Amino acid sequence: GRLEAFALDKTGRIRHREWPESNGWWSEWRDMTSPDGQAVTALAAGSPSEMHKDLFVITDGAVWHKSWGAADDGFSDWSEWGPIPLPYTRAVDLACTSSATGHVALFALDVAGEVYCRSYSPHVGWSSWRGLFAPGSRRAIAIAAGWQADSCQAVLFEVTGDGTVRCARSRL
Repeated sequence: GRLEAFALDKTGRIRHREWPESNGWWSEWRDMTSPDGQAVTALAAGSPSEMHKDLFVITDGAVWHKSWGAADDGFSDWSEWGPIPLPYTRAVDLACTSSATGHVALFALDVAGEVYCRSYSPHVGWSSWRGLFAPGSRRAIAIAAGWQADSCQAVLFEVTGDGTVRCARSRL
């Protein structure tokens, strides 16, 4: 029922707005705290259900996560930031997609141009990071993700330095 927008300003601050606000329009842009007050270089968001949201960011090569949902006291609020360490590497870009069935796929691009994936299933919880190493020497420089609803598949798009766009699907 609510749309939300997240953006980074030129200083690396997270900005957030919602629609509809009580007046029926978009809210004003508001600051959102970052992990340890650090500048954020990339962000991705997903909403696997009407009552849950996930926000992922990169600060200084590290991936962080916070979620919004019903708390023990019955109110909904954002959790604290928690780190999600990538194994042996540093992240430079993120992409996230989610389904109405509660699944989430998070992709991280590392400094070497390799892509890693971590997924969430309501029945299993969060998986560990796994590398999605593509054959060949063309490394990714940017990533994006989407959801193929009719087949319960996450779709990853990556752009390589020579302008090639590649696509892969992963059944969750």
